[in-house]
Amino acid sequence: MKDNKKYNLKTLMVIFAISVFFLFGLVSNPLACSHIQVNTNLEEATFTLYGPKNFSGSGTSWHKVASDGGYETMTYEIVYGYVDGYITPPSETKYLPQPNGLITFNGVYVYQPEDGTSVNITSGDIDGDGIDEIITGAGPRPNAGDEIKVIDENGACISEFRADTYDKYGANVASGDLDGDGTAEIITGAGPGPQNEAFVKIFDVGGVEKTSFTSLDTKYGVNVAIGNLGLEAQDEGEDEVMIYDAQEEDETVGLEAQDEDEDDEGS
Repeated sequence: MKDNKKYNLKTLMVIFAISVFFLFGLVSNPLACSHIQVNTNLEEATFTLYGPKNFSGSGTSWHKVASDGGYETMTYEIVYGYVDGYITPPSETKYLPQPNGLITFNGVYVYQPEDGTSVNITSGDIDGDGIDEIITGAGPRPNAGDEIKVIDENGACISEFRADTYDKYGANVASGDLDGDGTAEIITGAGPGPQNEAFVKIFDVGGVEKTSFTSLDTKYGVNVAIGNLGLEAQDEGEDEVMIYDAQEEDETVGLEAQDEDEDDEGS
């Protein structure tokens, strides 16, 4: 009887020791996983991660559990995919510590014009949130169109449209609040082509045209700028469009004044 009791006691001790071993392992390291996070500024972005395990992903926010309990340090390299019209972010390599490590890759795609030229650039608060957006017009290359883009501070495209003035030599851009509503309009001027007249258009952020006019009887396009010059405009908090030709002759046009001229012509 005593031998049986001794045997049972030994058995219980062994079972207890095994249970404590597994229980300690689970409690001390319940989620020994390492993680990878990838952020981009384009929904159409794609990328591949190369390491002990290879992963592919897409979009603006992507997360992956990279391991489930290994303790070695791992290296991952990210390679971003090409997106038409944007400069691809450079590849990057990071070390992923274990356990419970985290690495984050941030890939920013930068807008590039279709023809690879420079861009004309300005800024304006086109949504009234107190933060200026970036506004670009295609640069002055003979084959450049008049594409306009509005971009936020992270490089993401908010809107894009064509000024539909001329299809060569790009578009000059300016931005300001012309009607006093707290949001800036986008002003475009024809690029410096030898046959381009001094044609000006005014748009909202979505590319909806508000007004247009030929400002000067000249060729080679027109440069545009924004300023608050008149006393009446200052009182109302409205900007005016300042227009310059190649000889630096200027004309100042307010949005409301231009609308009134168009109404007079129509009556």
